[in-house]
Amino acid sequence: MTFDHKSFEGRAVIFLVVLNLLTLAMLWFFLFRRPPGREPLPPRDGGPMEASSFVKRELALSEEQSKAFDALRERLGTAVHPVHEEIRKLMAAAVEDIFKPDGGAASLGDLAARIGEERAKEVTQLFLHLKGLAALCRPDQLATLHAIMNEFLVKIGAVLPPPPKGLGGERGPRPPSERRGEGGPPPDRSGR
Repeated sequence: MTFDHKSFEGRAVIFLVVLNLLTLAMLWFFLFRRPPGREPLPPRDGGPMEASSFVKRELALSEEQSKAFDALRERLGTAVHPVHEEIRKLMAAAVEDIFKPDGGAASLGDLAARIGEERAKEVTQLFLHLKGLAALCRPDQLATLHAIMNEFLVKIGAVLPPPPKGLGGERGPRPPSERRGEGGPPPDRSGR
């Protein structure tokens, strides 16, 4: 049996064509095919308007409350915009300082402290905004606002979610292995 270059080249071309077809089929299958019954997500409109609409809908704000809320949001934007600009400038200066041969940790520390001061101004403005929103709400809306804020804080990791019921405190009694000094001998850890 002799080695034929034309036969080898022909088989190689056929193999590469089949490989390309398989690659295209996999791309279609994994990237473009949706599970049955699943529609694509609707495009997002601008984020701030979406949050505003969400709050208005969830709290069932009246027309008067909605106008006051829009004015609150406008004031927040006006108050926070210069703070964001300053933070952006300070961040850019810190990045430039990283690459200066004479830029030291002291100047970076000073820039970081100034960024922290600006972030504190931003957070203060945000909480004043939320306090204003709470002042707009009727008593029946305050419980909903409180629940929305708690859910938001859990989502961003600022607070821990409430523990599941039945596991201590409000959760119920702890198992004996977790009790320290509550009667009974200590657990035998010697393996006997």
